[in-house]
Amino acid sequence: MKPFLELNSSRNSFTLKKNFHQLDIKHIQNEVFKNKGYFIINNFISKDDAIFIKNLLLKNHHCFKQSSDGGNHRLFMYPNGPYSYPLIFKQLHHHASILKNMVYSSQKYYLDYCSSIGADMHDAYSVLEHQKMHNWSAFYWYKNNEGHYRHIDSGPGHGDGEFTCFVILSELGEDYSSGGLYVDGIEGNVDEIYKYGDLVLFDQASHWHEVKKIITEKNQPGRLAWYIPTMPYGRNKTFYRFEGYPFRKFCSERLNTRQKIISYIKALPDNDIHYSRQNYFKHFKT
Repeated sequence: MKPFLELNSSRNSFTLKKNFHQLDIKHIQNEVFKNKGYFIINNFISKDDAIFIKNLLLKNHHCFKQSSDGGNHRLFMYPNGPYSYPLIFKQLHHHASILKNMVYSSQKYYLDYCSSIGADMHDAYSVLEHQKMHNWSAFYWYKNNEGHYRHIDSGPGHGDGEFTCFVILSELGEDYSSGGLYVDGIEGNVDEIYKYGDLVLFDQASHWHEVKKIITEKNQPGRLAWYIPTMPYGRNKTFYRFEGYPFRKFCSERLNTRQKIISYIKALPDNDIHYSRQNYFKHFKT
């Protein structure tokens, strides 16, 4: 089956090969939001392209930082930020986000969001331009004995509207011998189902889930996927800073001039830089 996206011969750019409208979006919406809580789009990128990205990330293992003891290693990207990223990452993020918005368009949070920013709910591209102001993504790498505790992405510290997708860059049995994603109400390890290059859409705000401890053998690198969430509007601070830019603040909201000036003045005393807004790509090599 032909992938939706394909790297060119130089492997420095993706080309969209299949139209997302070929998919049965209503069926996917029913599976994600009414039935299983997730849906797997096979061969979003090819196995070879997924392995190429995996190896590129492993070559830059020094750019990942561990989130907590026993937690995974992460490599963050902010569309609304000062750092440069490889073109293939920006393109893959764009297309995965567009498809995610198409699936998300049946949900009340998405409709309310579109109304609040004055965007057409059917125009996933314009909506994405707003979302880029307050969203981030991260490559999640689970090495041996690393996992993620059971949780749900709603309630205190989160909020309604946290819908996500994963680009799969590793396989159970190939890159790690056991462990993986378990979702309450779904029997078995979800990692047993998907393959290199698949795109997994997951309603993480409605289902308790965890990544059970990853176990590797011999030279296996571990579990690697690209986590691309949709964060609720307003969850981030209105203005925030990035490492290396102490005198520049980035705005996460659409504000008029008066609102921006007032919010900026209020934010001036705040010099905090969240760990996700450090320059993870400072020494990244393609």
